[in-house]
Amino acid sequence: MEFEVAQIDWQSNAGRLLDRFLAALPVQPCLEITVFGSAPLQLLVDGAFLSADVDLFVSEEFLAVLEQFIRDQGLGHDPTLKSKLAALGGNRADSI
Repeated sequence: MEFEVAQIDWQSNAGRLLDRFLAALPVQPCLEITVFGSAPLQLLVDGAFLSADVDLFVSEEFLAVLEQFIRDQGLGHDPTLKSKLAALGGNRADSI
């Protein structure tokens, strides 16, 4: 069985948001970011697939760095992000 490697659709809504996000990330610390939820479908399957956000997570050690970066860039959709994370357990990496 052979599979075709999908190309990332950087012109989709999720692609443009991720492109902006990745371009603004500082060089250090080096973050390993996982994108999940509906955004990968929009990026790789169908650019017209509507997604209202891009869900991602990092390891616990970089969660505070990522949280502050998202706030600084105005990319977060919710100003109460910190309290939401605390409600989720506070000490685990979760969707932002």
